[in-house]
Amino acid sequence: MILKSEHDAAALPDTPGIWQRLREILSAIPSDFQARVEADLQQLSKAGVCQYQDLLKLQLEDSIPVTTRCTGLWALSRLNDDRGVASMLVALHDPAAAVRAAAAHALGDLGGQIAMSSLPDLESLLQDSAEEVRRAAVYALGTLGAEPEVATLARVVADPNETNHVRGAAVEALADLREDAARPVLRRSLVDPSAEVRYWAAFALGEIGSTEELTALAALADGDSGQAENGRMVSAEAAEAIARIESRATVHIIAIVLSEGLRPIWPAGMGNCLVPTTSSLTMRSECMAQSRLDCDEGVLAIVSGYSYEGRLYHASLITVFDPSLTELLVEALTRGGNLE
Repeated sequence: MILKSEHDAAALPDTPGIWQRLREILSAIPSDFQARVEADLQQLSKAGVCQYQDLLKLQLEDSIPVTTRCTGLWALSRLNDDRGVASMLVALHDPAAAVRAAAAHALGDLGGQIAMSSLPDLESLLQDSAEEVRRAAVYALGTLGAEPEVATLARVVADPNETNHVRGAAVEALADLREDAARPVLRRSLVDPSAEVRYWAAFALGEIGSTEELTALAALADGDSGQAENGRMVSAEAAEAIARIESRATVHIIAIVLSEGLRPIWPAGMGNCLVPTTSSLTMRSECMAQSRLDCDEGVLAIVSGYSYEGRLYHASLITVFDPSLTELLVEALTRGGNLE
């Protein structure tokens, strides 16, 4: 994020090299932010930045204003050149907190293996005296890290001396990691005293997408009146997380309802991971009542739902038909893999 500063109106340099690329980057930015970004980039021109090497040296010039150096770090991250990592690492130790935060954000925005060497430096920033720097550090750890970083971020979340803003940012970073190893700390965070932490825990679990947390998320969706820093309700985010999990976990099955239960017939592999009998088919929708399963043979059930704890949820349709037409009907319904 580029920090706001006062700028003189001036056109961006009409020169080849990095300015051609920066103008392309500017044109791709949402229109609501273009004027602000253009004004920030003008400061790079006023500071004498013409080539990529000038950007690299910008962080070594104490005479350059802090906001201009922050803009330079943003530009380095967008130009996506591994030569910029060294300048970002230097800036992580700058006396100005805004520059340290901008450097951490830039490393996070750069992403990928190209900046993995920065992880030890970023972890050291978790002890920084400035909250904005610690928040930027956990953001970067979420974009650059892997499973080992789960433990680092979990310690931030559990730190009783850390601010709720930083703890919430650490939970959000766990969402970026999308690691199953993060689920235990995220489950605990669903009942954290801080609404900020609970909000981002719900968001993170929705991103990871495990159905095992649906019950805990439902409790937040039904009764959490907390509000996050961004103005959104915890309950609303929990409901959206549930919707995301359900949409990604959806499975489809065609089954024949027999007197002893359901016999799945499509897809072929479904029986290996789920055995949907009368006792294990649980309704969560009003589309079909449980009593409809207690019927004679010759009922085709087209079930759309998700598997959770050995049960199949969300039965969406059941149709009575002539048993002799089973093969023909199944072939028609499964053609192209579309059951809708």
